[in-house]
Parts: sequence; structure tokens; C-alpha cells
Amino acid sequence: MVRDRVSTAIDAILSADSASRKQEVQAWDGEVRQVSKHAFNLQQHEGTPRIPPGGWKCGVCDLRENLWLNLTDGSILCGRRYFDGSGGNNRAVQRYRETGYPLAVKLGTITPDGADVYSYDEDDMVLDPNLAEHNLGNSCYLNSTMQVIFSIPAFQRKYVENMEQIFHKSPSDPTQDFSTQVAKFGYGLQSGEYSKPALEKTETAPEHKGLQDGIAPRMFKALIGKGHPEFSTNRQQDAQEFFLHFINMIERNCRSSSNPNEVFRFLVEEKIKCLASQKVKYTQR
Repeated sequence: MVRDRVSTAIDAILSADSASRKQEVQAWDGEVRQVSKHAFNLQQHEGTPRIPPGGWKCGVCDLRENLWLNLTDGSILCGRRYFDGSGGNNRAVQRYRETGYPLAVKLGTITPDGADVYSYDEDDMVLDPNLAEHNLGNSCYLNSTMQVIFSIPAFQRKYVENMEQIFHKSPSDPTQDFSTQVAKFGYGLQSGEYSKPALEKTETAPEHKGLQDGIAPRMFKALIGKGHPEFSTNRQQDAQEFFLHFINMIERNCRSSSNPNEVFRFLVEEKIKCLASQKVKYTQR
């Protein structure tokens, strides 16, 4: 009986999702990308050009940003034009309309963990298992904002220098504690531990792989986006909107302690001068 229970427990442990996987799914509830219906039968032309590791430009208009590689014929074309006129010149979507070639990957997003693949036929971001097993979403808006935040001394003092005290006071479930997750993220950015080349263990000695492990703030992303209609999804977001959302959360969580948001406060002084009497009135707000 004991052996059966132990065997059952071992099987359950081996088949269970890891904590990071659960956090990823919770963070992007309902927004996990689906495998494209074209992924397993996509036609690819023979003799397609060899794609260099950099120096790309649009094959039609010579733009060098927002470039997409068509996975059928290997053409590199610029993406959609944004509402303000920036972005691209719609060459990639025009190519789809002319040829019907459905899948394109955004150059610069291909990593060992995934890539940004768009299906023009399905009109959505999709997964292509030939490029990656999973990709739960865009996070550059979050990463860039938090790097700027933790370049500010007030936030370093609040969360990084007080990290041990924050961890000591954290509740039984630290995954739901705002201060704990911010402190952990801040330490990762400030310590330099994650900017070193990763080690690959061998039978003789560890060797540098040459790549950085980097920071994967899954718990932070899950907590900061929980209940928010935009930041709980895997869609790309506006960095300024995320910044405002983050400092609002700082305000709510620092009501009884020092508030690093004070560095953003400023005073506006207005001057009104009477042209007849030359008297001046100052008001501040």
C-alpha cells in the first residue's frame, strides 16, 4: 500500500506543470496564441534567398525597421503603416494579397523561446511549432519601463536596498505580494547577476555558453496585470500607459510607508500680471 501511494505521488509530480508554466498561463488567461492552421502544411519555395543575421531592409522601399520575413518565399518586406504615418508601407500585407502566402515572422524577434509570427489569413498572431514551442506574449513595454524605473535612486532605495526587510515581512504567498515581486525584479536588474554569460555544466567543468539567461519576470507580470483588461493579455502595449498603471499601484501599496513616486511630483507656478497697474499675482498648484 505504501509503495503504491509513493508511486502515485511520484507520477503526479513528474506529470505536473512547473510553477513557471502555471504562472505563464495565469498571466495570459484566455490569450495564449494558437498554432496556425498553416503551420504543418506551409509551402516553402526552393531556392529562397539565404537570410543574413542582420542588416535587413525592405525589398521594395528600403525601410530598415518593422520588417517581416515571409515564410513561403523568403521575401523581406515592411509591416503595416500606423495611424500616425510611422511603421511601414504595408508591403508585407500587399504581398499576401498578391500571392496568398499566409505566414510571416517579424525579424529581430526570433529567439530560442519563440518568435512573433503573424497569419494574414487568420488575421492574428499565431504559433509556428517549426520556430518555437510556445510564446506567451510581448513584454518589451514592461521591460523597458522597469529598466528606466530602477535607474532612479528612490526606487533603488525603496525596493533593492530594503530587499531583505521586504522578504522578511512578505506574506505566506509571496507571489501575490506587490512589494516582494517589485523588489525581486529590481534586484535582478541592479545586481548584474543576470547580465553574465550563462554557464553550461559539463562532466569536467562548467563552460560559458556565451548567452545571457536574462530575467524572466513571470510572477511580476502576472501580478501587475491581474484583473487589468490590457496588461493581463499577451498583446503589445503602450509603455507610457504601463508606466501610469505601475505608479498607480505604487501609490496604493505605499500609503503607510515611504513613497518613491515623490520624485515625480512637481509644482506649477502661474503668474498673472495686470497691464494697467503692473501688479503681479502668483498662484501655485
